[in-house]
Amino acid sequence: MARPNAEQIQALYTQLGRDYNGRNRRMQRVRDLRFSRNVIDPPGAFPDVKPIRSRLVADQLRRTRQALTANGFRVHKEPGRPNRRGRAPKASRVERATEAILHQLELEAGLPLFKLLVDHGGQDGEQVSMFVYKPDYWASVPDKREGYDSDADFNEAVESAKKSSRLPFVWEIIDPMSFYPVYGAGRNMVMTLVVTRHPLYSLLDEFNLMRSESGHLIPRSAPV
Repeated sequence: MARPNAEQIQALYTQLGRDYNGRNRRMQRVRDLRFSRNVIDPPGAFPDVKPIRSRLVADQLRRTRQALTANGFRVHKEPGRPNRRGRAPKASRVERATEAILHQLELEAGLPLFKLLVDHGGQDGEQVSMFVYKPDYWASVPDKREGYDSDADFNEAVESAKKSSRLPFVWEIIDPMSFYPVYGAGRNMVMTLVVTRHPLYSLLDEFNLMRSESGHLIPRSAPV
């Protein structure tokens, strides 16, 4: 699929906004109940009781999140056909490595990402997360053998640079109300649109953008 231009993205956002309007309204109603934004009128049998704000939904969601996250998360990898030797040990190694990576990503983010993901599941009925590749995090890792006396020296420099750097990607939790999947034939997801709001200064820095003379946001490497 060809990369869409700005006009196509805006048209797609307008269409998806209509398609997912019902979903977003449903999610917003639950969020309003959770944060007690709406008052509840008492039954007619209690005419002297003033409208109240209930914490019932918030308490129920808190209990649900605590129950589902009490033991952390576990990664499961199917070992494949049982008659193939070595499949189970390999799957176990993949599970342990993946869990270690996810825990490290949580530490680097400084946020309880798994709990936030579960929280969205209980609150919104949907959970969305993504892994974003950040090659700049490994900018100090050597990528050429030149300049090193031996392969061993090169490998040691690579390992040392990796251990002193962050992992080259981040685990991000996406607000389901900002997530608009596009499906093709057979309900296969062909693309997604994630709509978020950023302060301009952080947006320019994070995505390496600049303003053109016409006021549009463009890559810094693009001709003005």
